Amino acid sequence: MSGTSESTSKTFVFEDEFNYNITHKCETTIKVTDKISNNTPVYVIDYEHRIFGNDVNYIINSSSNVVRPCPFAYHSEGTKQGYEGVIVVKNEMTSAMVKMLMMDDTELEKHTGLRDARGYRSNIMVHITHFWD
Repeated sequence: MSGTSESTSKTFVFEDEFNYNITHKCETTIKVTDKISNNTPVYVIDYEHRIFGNDVNYIINSSSNVVRPCPFAYHSEGTKQGYEGVIVVKNEMTSAMVKMLMMDDTELEKHTGLRDARGYRSNIMVHITHFWD
């Protein structure tokens, strides 16, 4: 790959799977850019989260606004810092994670065992932040 970059984006909706009293949802747009940075192939993964429902409609714009059902709300304060996205080196493991991250729910659920696609995708989003570059 030369100095060009390739981007793909998809939008997914998350609901709180643990607390049915939370009726608002989180619409997350994931944008993945495959590019070269410092002569190294990387993925630049950007997230935009919008909380909506029950007279609520706003974009999460700081880690202090990360609330359920945003995928990052279930984790430590340090992990919440990844709510905007991450840059990771492109390798076999991160490529597999990105591939599954961007699958449609029906396709992803063929690979998730008993877990539904939303929960599985949420785990990918959170755990890929541990591989930041």
